[in-house]
Amino acid sequence: MRCRPILGILAVLALGGMPGMAAAEPTPKSVVATNAPAPGGTNAVPSSATNAVTVQGGVVDAEARELKPHDTFRFRIEQDPTSGAEAMRVVITDSGEAHFNVSRAHSTYVTVKAAGRHLSEVRRELKTKLDAEFYRNASVNLDLEGVVNSANNPAAGGLALGSAAKVQIFGEMQGTYPVPEGQRLWLSDVILALPRNDYANLKKIKVLRTTADGKPESHTVNINDVLNNNDRSADFELKDGDRVQVPRKTIVGF
Repeated sequence: MRCRPILGILAVLALGGMPGMAAAEPTPKSVVATNAPAPGGTNAVPSSATNAVTVQGGVVDAEARELKPHDTFRFRIEQDPTSGAEAMRVVITDSGEAHFNVSRAHSTYVTVKAAGRHLSEVRRELKTKLDAEFYRNASVNLDLEGVVNSANNPAAGGLALGSAAKVQIFGEMQGTYPVPEGQRLWLSDVILALPRNDYANLKKIKVLRTTADGKPESHTVNINDVLNNNDRSADFELKDGDRVQVPRKTIVGF
């Protein structure tokens, strides 16, 4: 069994549990890592989804689409050792890459070049990278959730799900993240979608918001409680126009 030292516990859990526990290895499951959809439906999260992504002005065939920066995925590993792990939202960056966390509660991730490729190719490479270091025959759920709609912003290529709504992240982590129409966007999803920064202080993230009557609000969020302890009550729902400030860690002696 090969795994990075920092992920020893993760690898043990993924392969059947800690010593003294019921450690029967999970039954291998069918993994959508080819061009063919899984029997009984698509590789969807949630399972009720289909391969058609609805955007303003029409419907996109998710499997046939050539992916672009700012397209968004829903991603989940069935063997994720985090109990009741939920699907993660992953956005393709401006450079065309997508960063997929190896577990819902772990900040380590693998990077896959996504822009200019098809969903089946991203699935295949993602599974290969996960199996190489972190899992044994990972069952990967990866589907296209939202796509760029150039009608909204011809200069920049538009934003996902036909919506110009977005949040901005600045400080030690930077980027612009689309707010999907009709769905809730959580701060943990945004942080997980951005490239890892070891100097970012995830315990004191500030969400800056202007209320409907023009008054400024500031909310401090410890996102470490969500990522490391799976405490979803500590998460924070983002709204259109929010600005997320990620401060730098205080390093003693500097």
